[in-house]
Amino acid sequence: MGLCIDVFSNTPGVAAASATFLGFLQPYLLEIFTPRESPEDLLPTMKSLGTVRYINYTIICTWFISSCFSASRHSTSSIGSNGS
Repeated sequence: MGLCIDVFSNTPGVAAASATFLGFLQPYLLEIFTPRESPEDLLPTMKSLGTVRYINYTIICTWFISSCFSASRHSTSSIGSNGS
């Protein structure tokens, strides 16, 4: 998904890197939102987490991807400008 966003928005690897980094952080985020008695192979669905926890988990993941993508995109857009 990140690679498709990069192709159409002309940002080489920025969204793909954000999505990959979120993939590495996902187990730690799931530990915050899952009950202690949950099985090891729990899938983050609305049924398994509950509506409120699932919505909070989705909002945090979406915010993380958009903030990483936005910060990287703004920092790379000023590379070619001379500042005047």
